[in-house]
Amino acid sequence: MEWIDVPSEGLTLRDIRRITKRDQAESEDIRKAVEAILADIEQRGDAAVREYTKRFDGVDLDSFLVSPEEIDTAVDIVGPDFMAILEEAAANIRAYHERQVEQTWIDTFRPGVRLGAKFTPIQRVGVYVPGGTAAYPSSVIMNAVPASVAGVGEIIMMVPPKNGKINPYVLIAARAAGVKKIYKI
Repeated sequence: MEWIDVPSEGLTLRDIRRITKRDQAESEDIRKAVEAILADIEQRGDAAVREYTKRFDGVDLDSFLVSPEEIDTAVDIVGPDFMAILEEAAANIRAYHERQVEQTWIDTFRPGVRLGAKFTPIQRVGVYVPGGTAAYPSSVIMNAVPASVAGVGEIIMMVPPKNGKINPYVLIAARAAGVKKIYKI
């Protein structure tokens, strides 16, 4: 983290660009590596994903999809107290975001002139949750619940597995947030 002293007259656009500029050489290398991986996955599909999961996560999985049994096991591990906490958090976040939902409206401004706005949720979203070295159940709830409130039809979560498994607290957060498909990738 870097502290930035802002002068009383504020910052110019040039100042902001200078402060927020990233190292382009590093970004270009990362971009090229990611593009190569995505192209490989597009060409070879699950076989490529399986290889990258083995390479980056150190695990060879038969199936990427988290089973209902894995979620049931997670419920047993975390216990009812933690489940209640997560469900309360999800309910609070849901209540907050429900107040933000925009409604479609159409009005006749004058004869022959209609004005309005139409809000249509997207069909599917993917939620990435870090999972390699720590558990982030809050990331699940803070991303999946607003999507659910917005009316997204399918919320899919991807989490890198650690030792072939996903942290039980993350799985329970997905359940509390209404995520139906979870992939270990």
